[in-house]
Amino acid sequence: MKASRKRNVARKARNARPRANARKIPPQPSARPAPADRQAAQSAETQPVANQAPTSDGFVSQNRANALHSTGPRTAEGKVASSQNAFKHGLSIQRHAVLRDEDPDLYAQLLAELRQIYQPLSRRESLAVEDLAQCRWALARFDKAEAVCLEKLTD
Repeated sequence: MKASRKRNVARKARNARPRANARKIPPQPSARPAPADRQAAQSAETQPVANQAPTSDGFVSQNRANALHSTGPRTAEGKVASSQNAFKHGLSIQRHAVLRDEDPDLYAQLLAELRQIYQPLSRRESLAVEDLAQCRWALARFDKAEAVCLEKLTD
């Protein structure tokens, strides 16, 4: 359970307990409108708003024409490129990826070495070895980024 959820549950539990020195507050009358008032409110909700302009065919056709320009990439290369638009540094990714400037053969070699060392026998053990390789790869990436930052700071 998340810490914020635990705090909310604890706060509700504290508020639900009767306090010894709390004074009694009489219940307030209901603020529900009378049936006649409810009918008037419902009829007012169904009536159109006076300031709202009706949509014209010109506006709709212009909107559709503009929408054709914002459909995103259509080629496979464009889709691959745009999938990396929000990618910043790769230090907090949810799914493992070997970056463009990294060697995928080195990652495959690391994974093979770890498989040889740990020799996983089940799917669960194999996943654990893959997680270990991904964590080691991410730590190496972080070390490289840290070295670059330190070099820039010392120049």
